[in-house]
Amino acid sequence: LFGRNAFRKHQPDQEQRGVLNASLWDVMSTGLSGYEMRVVEQKSDALRAGFFRLLDDDDFKVSITYGPNDPKKVRHRFSAAGAMIAEVLGRVRRSEDHEAMTAAGFRCPRASP
Repeated sequence: LFGRNAFRKHQPDQEQRGVLNASLWDVMSTGLSGYEMRVVEQKSDALRAGFFRLLDDDDFKVSITYGPNDPKKVRHRFSAAGAMIAEVLGRVRRSEDHEAMTAAGFRCPRASP
């Protein structure tokens, strides 16, 4: 989806790679995990546009940059990223793998208001 800039704060025309951002990895990998790869690929341009809108939001940038373990910031970044992903891809349709992982006791973090 983002190639060499995956999980890095960056802008569309940025050539220099920034450092990996664990908070971006967290929200994007968790947020996209319930979707089939073909759906993500089909909507990749819209997902990138949504991602760059998130990075233009000062509150989101703060939530992925400062105090990454602060519960309020964690909730905010999961809520904002989740809303963007749902707007672009629609409601998540859980795969059989997700159902098996859930049955085995694995849980994804949930954002709460």
